[in-house]
Amino acid sequence: MRSIDRTKTVVGLLAVGLVALAGGFALAAEEDESDPLIEMIIELVGDEDRDMRALGLQQIREEAPGEAATKRFAALLARLAPEGQAELLGALGDRQDAAARPAVLEMIESREESVRAAALRALGGLGGEDDVALLAKSTTAAGEPQRAACESLVRLRGEGIDAAIVAAMGEAEPDVRAELLGVLARRNAKDSLPAVLESAKDTESQVRVAATAALRFLADETHTAAIVELLKDMEDEAELRKAELALLAVCSRSGEACSEAVIAGMEGAGPEARIALLHALARAGGAAAQETILARLKDEDKRVRDEAVRMLSGSSDPAVVPRLLEIAKKSESLRHHVLAIRGLVRLSAPRGDEPAKLE
Repeated sequence: MRSIDRTKTVVGLLAVGLVALAGGFALAAEEDESDPLIEMIIELVGDEDRDMRALGLQQIREEAPGEAATKRFAALLARLAPEGQAELLGALGDRQDAAARPAVLEMIESREESVRAAALRALGGLGGEDDVALLAKSTTAAGEPQRAACESLVRLRGEGIDAAIVAAMGEAEPDVRAELLGVLARRNAKDSLPAVLESAKDTESQVRVAATAALRFLADETHTAAIVELLKDMEDEAELRKAELALLAVCSRSGEACSEAVIAGMEGAGPEARIALLHALARAGGAAAQETILARLKDEDKRVRDEAVRMLSGSSDPAVVPRLLEIAKKSESLRHHVLAIRGLVRLSAPRGDEPAKLE
C-alpha cells in the first residue's frame, strides 16, 4: 500500500515539476535539442513504470515543440520494448509532426502486431498523400493493423487525399477496393462520387455492395436516377437491399425532389425493384408519389399490390382516406382489408385539439 502511495506522490510531484519546466524552457526547446525538459521526457518515456511513461508521453503530445525534439523522441523507438514502442508511436501520431514519419514507417515492418498497428495509426496524424498507397495495402491485414490502416485513411488531411484513395482503387484487389469505398464514405468524400457510382457496376459483388453502401452517405437528389437504374439492374437480393437503403437515404434527405426520377424508374422495373421504388416514394412524399402508389393497387404482381396497400395504410396524408375506405369495403383480400382498417383507425385518431373522427 505504501509503495502505491509513494508512486502516486512521485507522479504528482513530477507533473508539477514538468509543467513548471515546460513554461520555462518551451521556447528554447524549439532550437536546443539538449533542453532539460527533453532530457527529462526521454528519461520518463524509458522508465519501467507505466505511470512514469504516461507522464512523459503526455509531455511529448503537448510540450517540447520543434522538429529537433520530435526527431529525438522518434529515435527512442529503436531502444524501447514493444509495449513502449506502441505507446510512443501513439504519442508521436498525436504530436502530428511529420519529422517523426521516417521512424514511424520503419515500425510498420515490426514483428509485433501491436507495434505495426500503432505505427499505421500514427500515420493518420502525421502522414499525407504519399502514404495512401501503403495504408490502402494494409487495409486487408489481419486484426488490429487492418482497423488501424482504415482509421488512418479516414483521418488523413490534405487536398489530394480523396483523389489518391480513388487512384489506389484502380489496380487494387477486390477486397481492397471494397475497404477503400468504405473509407471514402467515412471521409464524406462527395467529390469521389463518379468513382463510387462506377464501382457500383463492378464485376465483383463485394465491390458493388460496398459502393452502394457508400452511396447511402454520399449521394444527393441529383444521383437519384443513377441509383434507381442500379437498383433495377441488380439481381442479387442483398445487393438490391443495399441499393434500396441508399435510395431511401437520399429520398429522406431530399424529399419530393427525388420523386420524378423514382416514378420514371417504375417503367421496366421488375417486381422486387417496384416494391423498393414504392418504399422510396413513400419516403419522398408528395402528390405525384401518392398517385403512383395508388396506381400500383392494380399492379399485375400480387406482392406489389400488397405493398402498395401497406404504403397507403401507413400514410399520414388524410387524402388517402377515401381509397382506404374503398379497400376496406370492397377488397376480397383479408390482408388488404385489415391494413386498410388499421390505416383508417390511425388517421382518425385525435390530433392536438381535434377530436377523434369516429364517423
